[in-house]
Amino acid sequence: MTLNCKHCQISLASEGAGAFCPGCGRTLETENRIAFIADADRPFRAFMAEALSTLGFHVELFNSGEGLLERVRAERPALLLANVYLSGMLGVEICEKVKADETLPTRVLLIGAIFRPDRFKARPTSHYGADGYCEEGLSSDAFCKVVRNVMDSSCNSKAAAGEGRAR
Repeated sequence: MTLNCKHCQISLASEGAGAFCPGCGRTLETENRIAFIADADRPFRAFMAEALSTLGFHVELFNSGEGLLERVRAERPALLLANVYLSGMLGVEICEKVKADETLPTRVLLIGAIFRPDRFKARPTSHYGADGYCEEGLSSDAFCKVVRNVMDSSCNSKAAAGEGRAR
């Protein structure tokens, strides 16, 4: 089990809850390992779910954007993977709303088939506020690396201070 201090950005392995941060003395919290995948039922969604499970995430699947924003606000997953062109509510719309809510800890990874400049005004991450973007067809190792980079950037104090991403 991983315990985290949100104040000091320290993570420690522990056998149980109730441990205290060696930096500030606050109670450490268990790490949020919930991931939502919002995409049509297709092989790439199954691939993402399996890869996230190997990274230790509890994965919940959604076929459309209908009701998804409410679930994100209620359950506060650590990670949301949303298809750019999700039915019900576009993944880019959900991303904008999630990132606009400063009380949500959720990192957003937009997913798409192929990035083409004629489909987007800018790279999806820069235009819609996503924490990352990946395309269908990545290897398992490459996909896991993208996820790790997105999640590491949320826990790294330098990244939180705007000094760069964790490597």
